[in-house]
Amino acid sequence: MTRPKYKSRWRQKYRSEKESFADPPDPYENWERFFRIGLGAEWKLLQGMLLLYADAPNDLAVHYLRTAINMVDRGFADEKFTQPEAIGDLHGNRAEALRARAYASALLTRELDSDALRKVSQDLLEDCAQWRRWDSVTQANYLCAVRPLLIVGDLVRAKQLLKTRRSLRWHAHEVRLLKAILGATGRDTPICDESIRSQFFSLFDLYRAPDLPRELPVQGAIAAMELGAIYARHFQGQNPIDWKYVVELVSE
Repeated sequence: MTRPKYKSRWRQKYRSEKESFADPPDPYENWERFFRIGLGAEWKLLQGMLLLYADAPNDLAVHYLRTAINMVDRGFADEKFTQPEAIGDLHGNRAEALRARAYASALLTRELDSDALRKVSQDLLEDCAQWRRWDSVTQANYLCAVRPLLIVGDLVRAKQLLKTRRSLRWHAHEVRLLKAILGATGRDTPICDESIRSQFFSLFDLYRAPDLPRELPVQGAIAAMELGAIYARHFQGQNPIDWKYVVELVSE
């Protein structure tokens, strides 16, 4: 199977946005009226990821990743998540914030906060429970609660979530893949089954494209890095995960 190569496209994407990276806006402007901490921190994480994928100057990537961490820490210190303006989206906002912080920190320090990712999973489940429509977006968010569990090795809980009676048909390809990975762990660790590996890359290579197709979930860039981490742990046997390897896997 010939896999797509994306490194040159990541570099081109950075070159086309280079000026905006060199002069970033103040993340704390209008802070007193800003409550979507998760969204803001996630955006900084995504920018830091792009810089790493493009082999841009390391100090720029570090700046954006540290900003993501600092925004979340300040948000908790200022009790932003429980203010009246934000309480309605408590679980989704907090999950995005904790996830952004955990992955930014892992990329910087190579150490992953597993407890934070377990909290992310629970918050995302609580968020899904509040949604009236069980559509493609809600189903994508549900799977966002599953992937972190595979990353931290909480396979029992991940299996439980994938046994839901609710439909996940909008993302059947990923559901089949995650179930196959969970079914192979234990009997084949690291996973050597070529059919599962092929199934993995057919999905992974879609998510990791520099310009995601519109039909993919909004958080496809996060999903790509999470799938990369899942591959590192369950196909390469990395525990702890080598986050530099994950960056190279996503961006190659």
